[in-house]
Amino acid sequence: MFAKGYNIYKLIWIFVITSFIGSLFEILWVLVSTGKLMSRSSLLYGQFSVIWGFGCVLLTVVLHRLEGKRDLLVFSVGVIAGGCYEYVCSYLSEKVFGVIF
Repeated sequence: MFAKGYNIYKLIWIFVITSFIGSLFEILWVLVSTGKLMSRSSLLYGQFSVIWGFGCVLLTVVLHRLEGKRDLLVFSVGVIAGGCYEYVCSYLSEKVFGVIF
């Protein structure tokens, strides 16, 4: 069964698919909110957002360990892990690249 467990190949597919969907989501968000069509890709080739891909892989690995646990626990850990990931990405982008989002 494909959905049972994960390995490096599944994580690569999760990264590719979610980085593409994340990029499309950001393009649509900017289009709806500003009326401008703007590429939100973080790579030179292809419409991929690395931040979305890494975030989804991180959440997959972290939340997979909680399989079979209470929904509230999985939700709470997901919120905390997602929030920490967002904060670390924001902090690094500001300190390393001097960019504030």
